[in-house]
Amino acid sequence: MSVGNLQVLSDDVLGVILRKLSPADLSRVSRTCKSLLEPCNDDSLWKHLFAVHFGEEVDSPGTSWKEVYRLTVCWLVLAFLAYFVTGECATLRSEEISERRLLP
Repeated sequence: MSVGNLQVLSDDVLGVILRKLSPADLSRVSRTCKSLLEPCNDDSLWKHLFAVHFGEEVDSPGTSWKEVYRLTVCWLVLAFLAYFVTGECATLRSEEISERRLLP
């Protein structure tokens, strides 16, 4: 199926397909054509990804859910690195990392 054929799908069907992709794959798909950029950046899609990967329900962040997702991942990576460098990160435990599906 070419990208052009994706354009004939309804928004609902396209949304179901996009929800199956990883954030990295969504980013790649969004760069394939202008007509896929908007669906890949849909706020409800990124809210869903945030809930799936971080298991938390939070109020509307006041910014895009994609940005909240990105900043949360950055914070967790930095906290993870700080833990290994200093050994003193009481709020970051290996159980939390695996629960949040950041590590296999």
